[in-house]
Amino acid sequence: SVPALVAMASSASRAKVRELLERQLDGAASEALRRRLARRLEAELFEHVPGEKDFKHGARSLVANLRRNTMLAAGYATGRVPPSWLVLADHEALATRLGQIQRRALRSECLREVRLSEEEEKTRQKAWHAARGHGLAPPPQFEDIFG
Repeated sequence: SVPALVAMASSASRAKVRELLERQLDGAASEALRRRLARRLEAELFEHVPGEKDFKHGARSLVANLRRNTMLAAGYATGRVPPSWLVLADHEALATRLGQIQRRALRSECLREVRLSEEEEKTRQKAWHAARGHGLAPPPQFEDIFG
């Protein structure tokens, strides 16, 4: 069977994405710079996901992350964050600093809850030793097992 061809993102979709990105980059010094940054980010996104459906999905999440995380938008506008990193980063990296701290705190709290107490750990260790046969007496040397 022949795989279905993926429809490329239309020029209208790309123009709409550029417009949405421009609105999120209000930290840029001039209108020309903002337009250029939006064009570069849109081109990077199109290069990574040229299909219409994936392009729109990626653009939507990128615009939402730039709207939520103003430090990220400012970092891109000042040149500290490259466009390729913005496109390829996962949602945890694009989250706001507060969101990252909350996620880290929740993760460490869950790990504390899962950690066993000393008594439970000793019981589990005894069970593993018994299952592996640790501490058993060796068999007699010349025992006739068929006797």
